[in-house]
Amino acid sequence: MTTINNTFGVLFYLKVQKISAQGKMPICARVTVNGKRTEISVKRSVTASEWDVKKGMPRGSRKEIVELNMFLNQFKAKIISIYQQMLLSDDIIDGPAIRDKMLGTGKLTPTLLKLLEHHNNQQGHKLAPGTMKNYYTTQRYIKKFLMEKYYRTDIVLSV
Repeated sequence: MTTINNTFGVLFYLKVQKISAQGKMPICARVTVNGKRTEISVKRSVTASEWDVKKGMPRGSRKEIVELNMFLNQFKAKIISIYQQMLLSDDIIDGPAIRDKMLGTGKLTPTLLKLLEHHNNQQGHKLAPGTMKNYYTTQRYIKKFLMEKYYRTDIVLSV
């Protein structure tokens, strides 16, 4: 059996295009999965002079900065935890799915095999057994194709 290798990374950066009147810039988290970037707003801001670009964290020893660093570490840990849960439960892993789970706006994403399964469940009693046999065979071939070609158990349908 072939294993799937997902590349995954999380980093924080300042969104310099959205500078406020106080000179603060919002902090964003960039989640990269298999080379595709997704942005998550952290809902916190900091001035550019307090930001360490190399570390991707605020620098300083003021109480607010220390608390912000702790918050960012927890934020990153939660993203990593969501990624690991998705990996263990064999979910489809992509940046938008991680962002949706992180923000609590996760909705069930339609996938090809879920669609086929739904069709077979709904039409199973309406169609002839020979016809249903063909649908089940098609479903089995699609599963096999996805695993051999894309090393995935299912694929998201895009709108």
